[in-house]
Amino acid sequence: MQYYGYAGKVLYIDLTTGQYRTEPLDMSMARKFIGGCGIGERLLYDILKPGINPLSPDNPIIISAGPLIGTGVPGANKIQMLTKSTVTADRARPKFFVPRASGGSRQFGTMMKSAGYDQIVITGQAKKPVYLKILDDDVEVCNADDLWGKRDIYETTDELTNRHKGAGVIAIGKAGENMVPFALCWVDHISHIGRNGGASVMGSKNLKAIVTLGTKRVNVWNPQRLKMLTVKAIREAMKTPRYKMRKTLERTWSLSPEWANLYPHRIFDDTLTGWSGCHGCVFACKNSHKIKDGEFAGGILKSRFWYTLNGRRLGLKDYRHAMRLVEVCNRQGICYLTLAAMIRFITRLYKRGLITSEDIDWL
Repeated sequence: MQYYGYAGKVLYIDLTTGQYRTEPLDMSMARKFIGGCGIGERLLYDILKPGINPLSPDNPIIISAGPLIGTGVPGANKIQMLTKSTVTADRARPKFFVPRASGGSRQFGTMMKSAGYDQIVITGQAKKPVYLKILDDDVEVCNADDLWGKRDIYETTDELTNRHKGAGVIAIGKAGENMVPFALCWVDHISHIGRNGGASVMGSKNLKAIVTLGTKRVNVWNPQRLKMLTVKAIREAMKTPRYKMRKTLERTWSLSPEWANLYPHRIFDDTLTGWSGCHGCVFACKNSHKIKDGEFAGGILKSRFWYTLNGRRLGLKDYRHAMRLVEVCNRQGICYLTLAAMIRFITRLYKRGLITSEDIDWL
């Protein structure tokens, strides 16, 4: 069958046995459910067994890419991660969410489609730390003892892209390894994914990372027409003023003179080291920052929202400390917005005398 937009195959991998197989994409299902979200959710519905624990080997992880990814359509880069969440939806009974998470990618989605796969379905549990290597038809469950517990997300991604030049990487940090419910994966060192519990489910499967690299071409119905429309869309997009994160920073602090003095507007530009974007996107909205002085000098963080974890929320009067906290969260793969809310909540309980130092292990 000739596929257009779709790569045409679904890859199934069992980490328990290390075996894999491929099946052709069911086009009747694809027409009905359309795209990475719809097809991924349909597959999860068919595979997921009722009542299983999210951290059990039977809980699948599905990585799904839509039909526009890999075709050159501007901005088509987001992949979906679907699994049964580790966060409970009901305190009284063990019921859990089954949400999906999406994340932009610099390489992963395009390389996954170029390798020939629209979806990757991962089941089972490895006996020891592993990472998945998917290089066209070469699919292998590889040893990850040198990565597990020893390398953070930045270091893991760098190591795997050095081993497999041009590859896309989804990786977890220590939070995922330890199955923290609000752990995160990073995609290609550029975007978060997995706040739905995917990172902790990867940890439960001893899966440190997924690597994709492909050399095939995704077919489209009318390449010349698509190229013409793509050029037109890019030209129109370039007329739009570039989105500046500093404007958000200015709005954040305009209501608080005290904190505006501690977190002046200029720190965004002073710490900015560059902008980057996801594959095919004309808006480079991903900004990187570097701590230039102080006790954490040299720290690097990649986040559009580091200033939202501000001193006003946590009482960090030195903005370098807020930057350092985000860097640590990013490297270890934990949602810093959730973490900040938890810290604030616990601090308030402590100040009101509702908990003691002993209750929080003398922190």
